[in-house]
Amino acid sequence: MAACRWLAEWHGLAGKPSKRLEPRPVVGSIRLDRVPSPTPDAFNELATRCHSKMKPAWFVRLADRLNLPAETLAQLRVGWYAEKNATTWPMVDAKGLVIGIRLRCLETNRKWSVRGGRAGLFVPVGLPKCPDRLFVCEGPTDTAAVLSMGLPVIGRASCTGSVVMECETVRRFKPCECVVIADRDDAGRRGAESLAVGLLTCCRSVRVIVPPEPWGDVREWIARGGTATDITAAVETAKPRCLTINSGVTS
Repeated sequence: MAACRWLAEWHGLAGKPSKRLEPRPVVGSIRLDRVPSPTPDAFNELATRCHSKMKPAWFVRLADRLNLPAETLAQLRVGWYAEKNATTWPMVDAKGLVIGIRLRCLETNRKWSVRGGRAGLFVPVGLPKCPDRLFVCEGPTDTAAVLSMGLPVIGRASCTGSVVMECETVRRFKPCECVVIADRDDAGRRGAESLAVGLLTCCRSVRVIVPPEPWGDVREWIARGGTATDITAAVETAKPRCLTINSGVTS
């Protein structure tokens, strides 16, 4: 009853109202500032700094570990991120700006990316404009393997996504034909087919090839003795895909 009487008085409903208590002020509030996302310049600076730390002997050591030529790793601007104990593989957008960096730990082979970046493409330095054929494969090491065969190539970050960026990149380099090299698994095949449909909007001829059994990806195929001649032969046997425009008029 005493509690009810106090509450009624506090609201001024009965007897002499008690002194109304004011709410206590908030003390020690903390302003949470959003951490700004890294800018493209920041990613480019990080990629350049990590690349500059790679000594020639380190390129040779990494090349031996991955069974890839050191020259192709240099063309992909591979670097060393000491704080993460990992190699760096820059990813660029259709304009060639670094928008993300893939990391690969040498001890555990763990793969991850620098926070704040986006998935892009692995595009080697010195890629020629207007090649007869431009190859597209999945992942940085597959890209390095195809590049080691002397073939113009760009790499996807994964078997799905970034189709628009890949099409814009193809428009920039203007190849006569694109060849998508799919991984042998179902996901790799589906991703290659999806990309091929998109590439038909920006390239007059597109082909899709898959490494021969039992190799799961193109890097493994090349590591086991596959040559540029073998890849070219597989391309020639693949049916070219082209957009056709029906000019007929139906009533």
